[in-house]
Amino acid sequence: MKVESSFAAVTKSSFVPVVANADEAVSLRQAFIRSMRHVPGAVAIVATACGGQRRGLTVTAWCSLSAKPPSILVCVNKNANAHDFILKSGKFSVNQLGVGHTEMVAVFSNQRGLEDDARFNADGWEMGASGVPVLPSAIVSIECRLTAHHGHVTHTIFIGEVDRLRIAPQGEPLVYLNSSCARAAGVKQQDAR
Repeated sequence: MKVESSFAAVTKSSFVPVVANADEAVSLRQAFIRSMRHVPGAVAIVATACGGQRRGLTVTAWCSLSAKPPSILVCVNKNANAHDFILKSGKFSVNQLGVGHTEMVAVFSNQRGLEDDARFNADGWEMGASGVPVLPSAIVSIECRLTAHHGHVTHTIFIGEVDRLRIAPQGEPLVYLNSSCARAAGVKQQDAR
């Protein structure tokens, strides 16, 4: 995940149509990757803890799943160092980042050479009530209990039932679009009440 220190407003971008068929596997894969760059994703850190060790990674593949019960899902690569920790601990947090968190994106996406617990040494991480790392400066921090998981080729879809959440009184969410982090132009967080 490429991180740029300056933010560009999310606006129209030049788009060159690419068409590929399922029988053109390589071309279809490349077209799919290219097309997903045009789909904005909310940038978050998924964090967990097990046996006194913390693990976390940057994600954009997460979303709400249900309001009854409050549940979310997050997709994690099976090779990510947090993957097995989520399975072992049975809990995780999702921390929606704001525009001031670009360095954290770099740290948690392997761009700074920090691994495992060392990624949490800065930026004010705390342990949440459920025993997972939460980021108080996040736009939203959601603590979840793992209720189901489903493997799909390279990734696992983790479903978590929400146990606790924190909402910042203000902030501007960070999105990933066109291979870089950006602010969501025209999007303002509403009052958390």
